[in-house]
Amino acid sequence: MQTQLVRLVRWLLVPAAIYLALFGAVTYPLIGSFSEQFFTNSGDGLQNVWNLWWVHRAVLELHTSPWFTPYLHAPSGVSLLGHTLNPFNGLLASALLPLLSLIQAHNVIVLFAFTMGGVGAFWLCAAFCDRYGPAVVGGAVFTFSEYHFAHADGHLQLISLEWLPVFALLWLRLLWRPSLRLAIAAAGTLLLVILCDYYYFAYAVVYAAIMAGWEAWRRRDAVFLLRRQSAPAVGLFVLLTVATSGQLVVRLLLLNAADPLLGAHQADQFSTDLLGAVVPGGHWRFADLSRPFWEALPGNIHESSVDIGLSVVALLALLVPRRAAALVRRSGVWWLVLVGFWALSLGPLLRIWGTPVPLVPMPYRVLQKVVPALALSGVPARMMVMVTLAAAVLVAVAVSVLWQESRRWRGVVVVLLVVLAFEYLPRPIPTSAPVVPAYVSALRAIGEPGALLDLVSGYASDRPFGTDAGAGIALYYQTLHERPMAAGYVARLPTSAWQQLVSITNLVDAGAFGTLCRTYGLRYVVIATHDAGPLADTTAAVLMTDPAADAELVDLAPGGACLAP
Repeated sequence: MQTQLVRLVRWLLVPAAIYLALFGAVTYPLIGSFSEQFFTNSGDGLQNVWNLWWVHRAVLELHTSPWFTPYLHAPSGVSLLGHTLNPFNGLLASALLPLLSLIQAHNVIVLFAFTMGGVGAFWLCAAFCDRYGPAVVGGAVFTFSEYHFAHADGHLQLISLEWLPVFALLWLRLLWRPSLRLAIAAAGTLLLVILCDYYYFAYAVVYAAIMAGWEAWRRRDAVFLLRRQSAPAVGLFVLLTVATSGQLVVRLLLLNAADPLLGAHQADQFSTDLLGAVVPGGHWRFADLSRPFWEALPGNIHESSVDIGLSVVALLALLVPRRAAALVRRSGVWWLVLVGFWALSLGPLLRIWGTPVPLVPMPYRVLQKVVPALALSGVPARMMVMVTLAAAVLVAVAVSVLWQESRRWRGVVVVLLVVLAFEYLPRPIPTSAPVVPAYVSALRAIGEPGALLDLVSGYASDRPFGTDAGAGIALYYQTLHERPMAAGYVARLPTSAWQQLVSITNLVDAGAFGTLCRTYGLRYVVIATHDAGPLADTTAAVLMTDPAADAELVDLAPGGACLAP
């Protein structure tokens, strides 16, 4: 019992405390607004706040599947199978909400992702470097990478990378020492991966194939997984994965076949620049120094900021002349993971300092032909998460090997770690504390049920409303008024839902509110009566339709006409 407690403290509590303290230090004074502001932006970030609210409401209050919601795109509702729902975080929020506010629950999840992302990578690194200190360094390289902080701007599903290194370790142990217990643990962890993000699930599957292929080559046995020693455990893993994670993948593909999903990114715009892994991006604390580079890149800085650091590259380079060392040989497969995912992250079109270099054959194009479903993604740059994980393992090995050589090499390690700390300083994580307009409170106060057409929050007259990140605020307001809405910002929108949005937008443009509300079963309309610029300063009217009336007019809702904030 005492031994187990010591192991718990040494291998979980101590590294978790280290990474939590480091996160607080490099993001200071962020922690001071823990209870007052969401640690995220007001676009995709508030969409993820809605995700937490919806999963909690669906599972614990409505007792229904969270992968379909009648609260968006009313009256038909919309599938969330293609949405960045990250239900793992929603379930975690459900456990926290009885004790914490929605703001606090969200921020705990952010802290959990950065802390446990480090712990998971620490466990993986320890399996290869055999030393505690270097493994802690490797965990820090992974969880405090520019990639991780770049997605803290609003991608809660992408900062939730904590299960990737855990699956990576369990899969390796399953290959090395097959057991039914490891098979169950690996399949369960892979389920947690997909419950955070589809991208990470796909990367985990590719990683598993690489590792299995490497092990087959090392053993000189192409069918070792079918041997008596491995077959029962691996078979159980496959069976459990098909029954759990596989069901989500199949349902997603069937939905896309029946009702094609819209909203995928352009792969050539969201790929890694050839220099992106070594030149700091827009999420570095001193990003002005590298501005000429990251401003030349397409897409946005949240996707293009993938620098792993020159100090990391230097440590990796120092492994090359030491490739005969036992630790270096054992970790050799991670070079394959690093180079393979980096090459794929370059996307279908090579770019150097933002300039396209056509006619260069790219591995991603081959992958697109082999896996047509890749068209649903469109962000090859996110494969850098696996490059960062591989680099973390190799850095841990490099620190371990160099530290044991001589005092001079220890000095080199210390200098490179100081440089790494400088390179990994992030720019401040954005925070959001949305001001709630009076019309949101008025909608909540109205006792009668009915769906809502919100023409104020997230509405843009040049496109069907509720289809861009600006509509994230409307989703947040729904967590307060709790009324179904005729729109809603969904990451991958089924074609049928898009067509309904287009029809609604056409009726709005024609001013045919009576027809619109009767056709789509809507009860309430929010219309701006004075647009003062910022949403919080906009005066709005909440209008209520009369379903029995034939006129195109609407009556004032109970609670008054113009509702100032």
